[in-house]
Amino acid sequence: MLTRYLVVTGSSITQFTVIGLLFSYGVFFKELELEFGWSRTMLSSCTAIAFLSMGLLAILGGRLTDKYGPSIVLGISGVLFGLGFALISQISEPWHLFIIFGLFIGIGLSTHDVATLSTIAHWFPKGRGLITAIVKVGTAFGQMLLPIIAAILIINYGWRITTIAIGLIAACLLLFSASLIKFPKKLKQNDKADSNDGVIFTIEAKSPIFKKLCIIQFLYFPALMTIPTHIAVHGTDIGMSQTQAALLLSTIGAASIIGRLSVGI
Repeated sequence: MLTRYLVVTGSSITQFTVIGLLFSYGVFFKELELEFGWSRTMLSSCTAIAFLSMGLLAILGGRLTDKYGPSIVLGISGVLFGLGFALISQISEPWHLFIIFGLFIGIGLSTHDVATLSTIAHWFPKGRGLITAIVKVGTAFGQMLLPIIAAILIINYGWRITTIAIGLIAACLLLFSASLIKFPKKLKQNDKADSNDGVIFTIEAKSPIFKKLCIIQFLYFPALMTIPTHIAVHGTDIGMSQTQAALLLSTIGAASIIGRLSVGI
């Protein structure tokens, strides 16, 4: 009984860290603009590259999760994600950011939902909607807290030290949370005897509901990241302090807590 709630805890920490850090990237825009003179188009294109990478790698992440278990997959991808964020401190050319977001950040994004939510579904056949909502509240708290923390650290220590600090802390958090996320033992035994995965996937992929869900996700993610990527730097453009602009970004996460829980219920 305790194990499945540890899985929920680990999944929430994973969501908190990955999406919280991704939302925090917008807080660094002004600093990167001032230091390198790069355009916002170039800086925001990094998130597009990360999501493209996520889309290409998500199926592989799912297959690896089925084969090796969520702990290993989330542990490796989590460490790469955190180290990737820390490596932002070393950039000097635009292509450095493209590689970091395309590989390190993209790999972390490709598993944070696939591995956690699929594992939750196995542990909670009943009440799955509410438990999934609770896990995704971790995302909301990450969106709410990490941009403010990043802004305060940037003001006091600069953007390079901030990326190193939060990147390494994130890697440790994700490694810890991965250790809590495991498949039920019965599932492991049943999977060894089940050879119909490919057939089931083919049937599901042809269903109208599956296709509609794919279209929804395709339209949803650009909207999800466009505003968070630009809202903090827009806040500073209109006279807000860096902390106030980060707080503006954080309100999105705070407001989403109600939505996530109400939909789950």
